[in-house]
Amino acid sequence: NVRTVLNSNMTIGWVKGDEVAINDGEATWKFVAEPSASSNRNAILSPVDAQVSMSEGNTYYALYPYDEHAVWEGGKVTFEIPSVFDPKAGTFPYNPSVSSTTTSSIMFHNICSLIKFSFVSDNVNKVVIKGLGGEYLAGEVTVDCADTTPEALITEGKGICSVTLEGDFSADTDYYVTVLPNDF
Repeated sequence: NVRTVLNSNMTIGWVKGDEVAINDGEATWKFVAEPSASSNRNAILSPVDAQVSMSEGNTYYALYPYDEHAVWEGGKVTFEIPSVFDPKAGTFPYNPSVSSTTTSSIMFHNICSLIKFSFVSDNVNKVVIKGLGGEYLAGEVTVDCADTTPEALITEGKGICSVTLEGDFSADTDYYVTVLPNDF
């Protein structure tokens, strides 16, 4: 699974099976989320490989969602923020976030901004979002996982200036998409 969910109160919650990459500076492991019974804002992350052992006091870096092609260097991760999505009514299809920790608890920090839109007609099947000034909205980025206000730095020549949602949209329904933060 590759997305968390936007709750009705605009908080972000976990979906059972959400996948997270955790890196110790040398190796990267896949973990899956099991949301708390009391609130989907919290989850237990369990390693897919039962042999994974983490030690309190070591520094670990995390990327949501899990990306097997991500490149880790120290506490930074380079990965691709996609530019094409299927729409998801009432929530977003993708919401990348990062974190670092030296304990058994981890708090993720969003990388992207959220755009909300809706339609008065049912006959929409494609939405393209782009800035008027050629701003990058997606593409290959590097992010410092230890930064509590992470900034995604576009890899030179790898920025994408539009984001596309393609599929069936319903009238009078809110849709959301995440894009790299910009001044538009």
